Amino acid sequence: MPRFSPAAMASTLGLRYFNVFGPRQDPDRTTLNGLYAELLRLLAPKFPRLRDASPIYRAFRDGDVRQADVGKAVRLLGYAPTDRIGRGLELAMPWYVGSVLSMSRRRDCAETAQPMPVDR
Repeated sequence: MPRFSPAAMASTLGLRYFNVFGPRQDPDRTTLNGLYAELLRLLAPKFPRLRDASPIYRAFRDGDVRQADVGKAVRLLGYAPTDRIGRGLELAMPWYVGSVLSMSRRRDCAETAQPMPVDR
């Protein structure tokens, strides 16, 4: 299974963000580079090896969403974001990091047949 980072010692989980937009569009929307920068800003203090990380760019693939529109969610569900993406990531990141590290510890304990350490 691929590793998230040697610093994190955690397996990866790929998520496809579709609310990523280009530079000439609504300034309230986020570019993929902006999302990367926000994630790095939040993760680098906990995982210092990530400070020197750089994004890896690949060609678009069939089915990639290049521009998303939440208009249908607004119309049908009354969707209205309450926070900007940076704030949302700040609120969610402790849970994501804790979950990934917890899964990693459980996997490592299972592989070595050692009791799982308990956080106190």
